[in-house]
Amino acid sequence: VISFVSKWWKLLCIIGVSAAVGSAIFTAPIFITPKYDATIVLFPATTASISRAVLGGPGAAPDFLQYGDVVAAERLLQIISSGAVRDRIDTLYNLMEHYEIEEHERFRRTRFNRMFRQNVNARRTPFGAIELTVRDKDPELAARLANHIALLADTVINQIRAERARLAYQAAAEYFEKYRSDLDEINDSLQVIMRAGVYDILGQSGMLHRQLAMDISQGNTRGAEAIKQRLDILGEKGGQYIYLTAAIQNISANKSTAHRRMLEAKSDYENFLTFSFIVDPAVVPDKKAFPTRWLLVLLITASAGLLSLLGIILYEQMLQKGILKRKQ
Repeated sequence: VISFVSKWWKLLCIIGVSAAVGSAIFTAPIFITPKYDATIVLFPATTASISRAVLGGPGAAPDFLQYGDVVAAERLLQIISSGAVRDRIDTLYNLMEHYEIEEHERFRRTRFNRMFRQNVNARRTPFGAIELTVRDKDPELAARLANHIALLADTVINQIRAERARLAYQAAAEYFEKYRSDLDEINDSLQVIMRAGVYDILGQSGMLHRQLAMDISQGNTRGAEAIKQRLDILGEKGGQYIYLTAAIQNISANKSTAHRRMLEAKSDYENFLTFSFIVDPAVVPDKKAFPTRWLLVLLITASAGLLSLLGIILYEQMLQKGILKRKQ
């Protein structure tokens, strides 16, 4: 080993120094554009309905100020990585041009999507938070993109929920109007019956039968005939009266339920909620994240030295086996 090193140390040193100097030169910013990482940390919020949380009632949702669970974190990750967020960021910041993708390039969208995935990374931490990192050659842009992506995730979620809530509001409003129209018709029919003298079937029936008994016992034939006429009307209209009053109670309950659903849906699509709690907003990084120049120089120099050593060993073996002849 000593003789081998003493024989080849000059060549190995020349190769090592040359590799170190060359790698230091070719990893300079003029050759490799430095990139910066901006990171924002946020916790997912619960996806509870604000109307259920505020209005309460049966099946009330949990507090919408609570932190979300693992499922909520995975949903938020999916939204952050969605095409809706990516396309809006592209539109707002003209990332196609920033990534130097030509307008008439054939697969420009595919290339943009690949570069966006490489530069925007979101992951769930062991503590249930979302860590969103944006890498870019412009440190200020990297910070703006990270913060804006987090805000756009809220916007996308709210738009999805608002559209569903709007449809729910329209359906509830249609039922509410139907119930109100039905109540108006039933009330009109009930008014006709009440004008005929039927307004309390049980109370009136008991009172009239008592009065009839008194008139018969007193020999008041005329009064008894009048009571019988009223009892006939009561018997004729009583069934309708009972049916209509029961229908009013049922439809009124359904109308109240539809009105509550309208208020809930309206609250959901008119109010903007945040579905994340920002713990650490992204700030402008002052130190590049790529490339790690000293590591590249070390790896390139070590690789050059190792390859040179293997080459020298192979050369010595070939000399010993007579495959090559040493120059005189």
